[in-house]
Amino acid sequence: MIKQNFCTVNFQDIPHKKDIFSKELTLLLVLEGTITIEDEGQIVHLCTGELYCLNLNHLATMTPYQSDYASVVFLQINPIFFTSQFPDFLNVKFALPIHETSFDKQQAVNHLTNLLVDLLINEFSYQETRTVKQLILLESIILSLTEHFKYQSTAISVHSSNFQTKEIIHFINQHYHEGLTVKEIAEEFFLSEASLSKMFKKETGLYLSKYLKKLQVTRSANELLYSDATIEKIALNAGFNSAKIYREQFKHFFNMSPTEYREQHQMTDNNQPIALTTSHQQPKEIIEQLYQLIKREPHTRQPEQLHKLTKHLEINDSQSLRTKHANDVIVHIEYLSDLNKAHIQKELLELLNQQTLTIISCFNFFPELPVSYRLSKNANLNSFPAFEELDTGLAFLMNHQLKLMIQFDLMDFDDQTISLYLELFNYMINRWGRQFLSTLSFNVQSFTLDNVALYQEFYQSIHHYYPEISFGIKLPISDPFDNQQTHTNIKQLLTHVNRTYNFLSYTADSNYIFNQTNNLSNKIVEAHHYLTNKSNWIKHCLNELSIDCPLYLTEWNTLTGTTINYNGLFFRGALITKQLLNLEQLIDGYGFWLNLESHEHYNLRAQSPSIGLDLFHYHQNRRPAFFSLQLANRMQGTVIREDDFYLLTQHGEKLQLMMWNENYFDPHLSTELAFMNSQILSLSLSIHHLLEGKYQVKQIDFNRESGALFYSYMDFKQTAHLDKETIDYIHAKNRPNLQVFDVDISERFDYSFSLDTNAVILLEFTPIAT
Repeated sequence: MIKQNFCTVNFQDIPHKKDIFSKELTLLLVLEGTITIEDEGQIVHLCTGELYCLNLNHLATMTPYQSDYASVVFLQINPIFFTSQFPDFLNVKFALPIHETSFDKQQAVNHLTNLLVDLLINEFSYQETRTVKQLILLESIILSLTEHFKYQSTAISVHSSNFQTKEIIHFINQHYHEGLTVKEIAEEFFLSEASLSKMFKKETGLYLSKYLKKLQVTRSANELLYSDATIEKIALNAGFNSAKIYREQFKHFFNMSPTEYREQHQMTDNNQPIALTTSHQQPKEIIEQLYQLIKREPHTRQPEQLHKLTKHLEINDSQSLRTKHANDVIVHIEYLSDLNKAHIQKELLELLNQQTLTIISCFNFFPELPVSYRLSKNANLNSFPAFEELDTGLAFLMNHQLKLMIQFDLMDFDDQTISLYLELFNYMINRWGRQFLSTLSFNVQSFTLDNVALYQEFYQSIHHYYPEISFGIKLPISDPFDNQQTHTNIKQLLTHVNRTYNFLSYTADSNYIFNQTNNLSNKIVEAHHYLTNKSNWIKHCLNELSIDCPLYLTEWNTLTGTTINYNGLFFRGALITKQLLNLEQLIDGYGFWLNLESHEHYNLRAQSPSIGLDLFHYHQNRRPAFFSLQLANRMQGTVIREDDFYLLTQHGEKLQLMMWNENYFDPHLSTELAFMNSQILSLSLSIHHLLEGKYQVKQIDFNRESGALFYSYMDFKQTAHLDKETIDYIHAKNRPNLQVFDVDISERFDYSFSLDTNAVILLEFTPIAT
């Protein structure tokens, strides 16, 4: 490698108009006077002490403003060094100066200015720690830029009903240098080449093959400039199979050969980390100017212990992407007879009021045969209604138009069970009418290739007499799953049953990583995407078999702690909410356990513990999953904008904007308060042209302090006993925070707020009639 500078510092006088092309990211600080910068059509006036960021490959014009003289300093950061510190550097832009006047943003600007001034002053020092300090300050500048001033991705902006497109682009950006082909990309995302290319062109306006070649060529430019590698080596590093193809593609995009490009732009050799050039000014004059800038800063200049995360969201257009719809919500209880319990009904009614319940699921009808059933059999008298114990629960289903899904374990199949079911279904027909059976379904568990005949026998035993009842099969896919072997088993299994099912189901648990001892840190990212990846994989398998039927994720869990304490402290509001929003585009429904009591009681007797999320704790206290489900289903209408951290919908004249601060990390770090606070995001929002007039704004905040039951209990962790008043207080307190305010909007709505780690905020804009 040629020994290159990590950055270049250049002091210049600006006596007249000057054009600057930034082949490196450049920070400009005005030392004296005022200048005007025109950058890609934007005109900015800068005074003494103000910063400007000139992004990579920008052409700008700089002119002294209302004077014939100005003095500036440029810090040009080597793209290779920047990328080594921040791998996504080539995909983002940075915004300086900023127009936001919030205290946090101004502090961030002041801090960056101080870092730059310290770096510049250090260049005139000859202490033995000079080089170490140079690197620390330069890395701190990069950190400040990426945390506070990164504002826009330069990658393709995609607004699509198929959220896979962004994942595809991310995958290409990560693997382009490996000789990636369109075929390999298609295989990775379980698509045909034709389908992938068509989807990519429709949603980005670009041909996938051209996008890939352009990315490979442009990413190779830095290696051309900053290394002495041969063209052949650079071609291979960029993912090309031959230097000839690389040269052809390079000339196509740059209108010159790689060799010509290198000769025109090659930097000079230099052994220092920072190259320094000065204007006609003497170092003493420059130092005086720099110290004057320090004196202008009123606050104490101490390094930050924690760096706040900041983000800016600007929404200035919209398009109809897809209709937001609510999936079937399956709620598990242990026994159907549990519907006789008042607190069970109370919890279900709360879900019904929130419109977040469509299917009740049970694992058996009752814990043991009812007394009325045994009496009717022994006495042979119909005056003893055999299944009267279920009347309350069945009436509840009828009155609220709910469906019933029976989780049936195929290992429990025998003649006695079938006989009992036939009697029970006849009782339902006589009591409620035959149409009631159309609301029933069996989801068959423990189904494998070894018991296909047993399934067929069970299916025929029920279907022959009651064809109204639906059947589903739980796919036997473990966590994690082996792609090839599982694919073969699923294909054989579904072929053997010959469509004797109406729906399919599966389960997914990200926490399998805790059973693997090798490098947990590398597994965290894998676990975070596991639910989506598994769902996509199953959809791919079904598409290959031309199977089109409802698909349900009956039990699932995001990454969580291995103990009650870690599980409670690791707040997952954003993780669960975003997962629900993703799943609604992939499957037809998902399941939850109604409450911890039913869930734990089932696990005590179950051969394999259930993995699902609970909606309620004891005393009808709502758990975070309840509020995540509530918020996800609250979003209605048409999706008009979406990204990785927000969703915007329109329902009539009403706008709903949901934003989240999604953070996934080892849950055991949740006990470290300093680490948790370091994940807090300061977000500034600007909405242009979509809102005009007087609106009432509802702001719903869902975070550790508002909606996390464990944190509510933590307030009383020193007390040995909680009386009814305290329990009622916790119940009332445990909910997302609600604020309501009116605002008169003229073209633009600006708003700033903080999002705690994995917090969710929902803003609803409702026009006020005037």
